[in-house]
Amino acid sequence: MPLIILGVLVFGGLLALFETIRNKKHHTASSKGKADEVAPVIYLPTDLELEKRKRHII
Repeated sequence: MPLIILGVLVFGGLLALFETIRNKKHHTASSKGKADEVAPVIYLPTDLELEKRKRHII
């Protein structure tokens, strides 16, 4: 029984190592320049409580 558990742990570790190496070879999204794109910005009102009262949320 302990041998089976050890085998599963070794197999899982090797699989994780393989995936990590494969992802490094394919580069991440940030290395392809996708992180340089400007993300949309949500501008919130300066006074949130006043805006809630205006829209009758409270």
